Amino acid sequence: MNTQKKLIIMDFDGVITDSLEVVYQVVSQAFATVGIPLSLDAYKKFFLINPKLAEKQLTSDEKKFIDVQKYIHQNIPIRYKKVKIFQPMIEIIQKLHASAELAIVSSSQSEVIIEKLKKYSLDQYFSQILGADKEVSKIDKIKSCMDKSGIEKKSVYFISDTVGDILEGKKMGIKTIAVSWGFHNKETLLGATPDKILTEPDELLTYIIK
Repeated sequence: MNTQKKLIIMDFDGVITDSLEVVYQVVSQAFATVGIPLSLDAYKKFFLINPKLAEKQLTSDEKKFIDVQKYIHQNIPIRYKKVKIFQPMIEIIQKLHASAELAIVSSSQSEVIIEKLKKYSLDQYFSQILGADKEVSKIDKIKSCMDKSGIEKKSVYFISDTVGDILEGKKMGIKTIAVSWGFHNKETLLGATPDKILTEPDELLTYIIK
């Protein structure tokens, strides 16, 4: 077991990419196709739990849920091309990689994540990328990352911008870092009692690399 290196597991949307507006537009349009209106505030509440489970609960109908997922799967790759990575995160990822193993767990499609990372030449810094096509539960994804890395639990950090993710990280007994530049604001994130809440990307370096 690797007892020295750290493992930093990052969410993608809202942590690395500024994607809320684009993703919300696609998801709300997907629900509109099955006759269900979805406001931005209601969409943000999806992330108080696992968003895929929230989507299923809202449809309350298997066929509607499948239709919604098909629409999202077909349209996200096209619309996501407009999404940009938060500029400070480019250098931060490079610096974190110098002293830690990096991984991504996300509710987005793996191919969309990889394409975006390649555009910014950042794919080389991540040893594992587990998207929506791998598992629904981020607990399972986090466990998979930890098992593959062999890094001790005390040296694992999970960075996310949503309450649901932070709660899943806490269930795994790892250090949780909530960031307020994504889907949930600081006040909302406080409800998940993460180990640390950060308001600026640069704070990731000072908190993790001590």
